[in-house]
Amino acid sequence: MYTTEEIYQQSAGGPYRALVTYANTATGEIRVVIPSVLNATSELTISYIGRKEYNGTWSVPEVGSQIVVASDDANLSNIFWLQVNPDPATSLTGLQNQIDTNTTNISTNTTNISALTARVVKLETNQDALFLGVFR
Repeated sequence: MYTTEEIYQQSAGGPYRALVTYANTATGEIRVVIPSVLNATSELTISYIGRKEYNGTWSVPEVGSQIVVASDDANLSNIFWLQVNPDPATSLTGLQNQIDTNTTNISTNTTNISALTARVVKLETNQDALFLGVFR
């Protein structure tokens, strides 16, 4: 991480160029390094304030991309992602994750429908057998 002394030596607020080291569309967590403020290995977590999920998916930047962040104080206690549009429709990661989720749901539903259809056919066969007096 970073030391308190390193933080206090920096100016407050920003904006700063940050490199994304971790991004999770399921939780919305974003971690970055800000080389101009701290060393290149000290990760900071982006605040959730001002961000929200859309249809269960968070809009997050790609790992390795550069984003602009700012802080509300010299302690870097709240790091904010400065972005134009948090809509996942403009985020390839968010959109791809939603497509993947929908594809999985379709596949699961298709499997369930096939299983139910097989059960209905079996029940109809048993009903026909009962009607014809095959079973007692």
